[in-house]
This record gives sequence, C-alpha cells and structure tokens, in this order.
Amino acid sequence: MTVTKDSHKLKPVLKKSDPNASKSVTLKRTVSIKVVVTDKFKDYMNFELENGFKFTRTRMEAIDAQINLPTIQPVVREKLILEKSQLQESLQDLAQRKASLQGLVLNSFFMQGQIDGFVTVNVGDNLYEKLGGMEIVIRDGVVEEIVAVGSQFSMSPQ
Repeated sequence: MTVTKDSHKLKPVLKKSDPNASKSVTLKRTVSIKVVVTDKFKDYMNFELENGFKFTRTRMEAIDAQINLPTIQPVVREKLILEKSQLQESLQDLAQRKASLQGLVLNSFFMQGQIDGFVTVNVGDNLYEKLGGMEIVIRDGVVEEIVAVGSQFSMSPQ
C-alpha cells in the first residue's frame, strides 16, 4: 500500500482484479525443526555437548591464568571474572541439557529449534495459511517429513 500526497488514505498497490495481480512478495516465516529421537541422535547430541564442555573448561582455564597475572589491570580482571561466572552458568546449562537428553525416549519427538523460512505470497492467497506454522521432521539428519501446521483461519480442514 502507498500513501498519496493528496490524501492520507492508504491505497492498495495491487488489487485482485488488477492485470498486474500476478506480482508476488516473498515473506519470512518461522519453521520448526522436530527430531525423531534415535540412538544416533543421542550420540550426536552427546558429542556436541561434550565439545561444549571442553571448550568452556579450556576458556575458564585460560581466564584463571590471566586473572593470576601480576600485571593485569583491575578493570580487565573484573571483566574476566564476569566472563568466568557466565562460563560457569554455561557449564550448568550444558549439564542440565545432558541430563535431559538421557531421559529422551526413543522414537519420541524432540523440538530442536526454529529456523527462518521464506514463502511467496500472491494477490488472492490466504495470508494466514501461507504464514502458518511449518515443521520439518528429521531422523538421523535426514528430512523425513515436511508438515504444514494448520491455522485457525485455514480454509481447508486440518
């Protein structure tokens, strides 16, 4: 929609009856990534968590070495102490994630996260359906299913 100088009313750029109605726009939407829990998935996540533990501990050891230097400035020491505190919180978070990973039941679903996806919208499309939820189901890293999650405004039955 555009605003004209002559009035403060919004006027549509394209209407359904327009000959240019075939124009489209690409919009961003959120796509959920759902994983089927398998032994391979658990092994992969354990590997990733262990790498997180190693990196965090290595950084904390480096901070300890820097903090103990006699020439370190007080402002730098304070920043390092703050960073070490944040890293300790990260270790606790990693430990909680590892514990919850052990409790996952095989063949159940685990919501791994969300990514941005894009959808093309044309004049006449149901925007709610186009921007509605989308899930990608994966098993051992392979896309198994792509599922449109219905909107309450969906024109087709779910």
